[in-house]
Amino acid sequence: MKVMKMIFLHTVMITAGIVFLIGIESVWIHFFTEEELVLSWYHPISIVLSGLLGACASGVFNNLELLSKKQVRLRCILHFFLLYATIVAFGRLFNWYDRFRGFLVVSIFFFIIYAFIWVASFWIFKKDDQKINEAIDQIRDEE
Repeated sequence: MKVMKMIFLHTVMITAGIVFLIGIESVWIHFFTEEELVLSWYHPISIVLSGLLGACASGVFNNLELLSKKQVRLRCILHFFLLYATIVAFGRLFNWYDRFRGFLVVSIFFFIIYAFIWVASFWIFKKDDQKINEAIDQIRDEE
């Protein structure tokens, strides 16, 4: 259940992050350039699919307590590069960009969203740990 919760939360956070950054980009483009941002009919589903794919890839972080610090770092590095390569490929496949400037925007968005997901995940799991500890403390107090 914990894995399913993590996949769902990451999917929602990644998708929301992408939509938020696309919104910021479209405001920027509207007010400061002569270009137009046009989304095709398949862009919304490609955004959700990339969020789901990114969330599923986070499954490599299960059972980290069984691994050494070196193995955990290696998994983090592999996760980052595998996800980055996948998103760049998704971007090319779904025409999120067609020029180098678009590739840079997708890359920057990836880095922002990746950092946001890490920070948000740590915060969420820290809150969950605090709730569990409070429940355990209440049980101890009752005894």
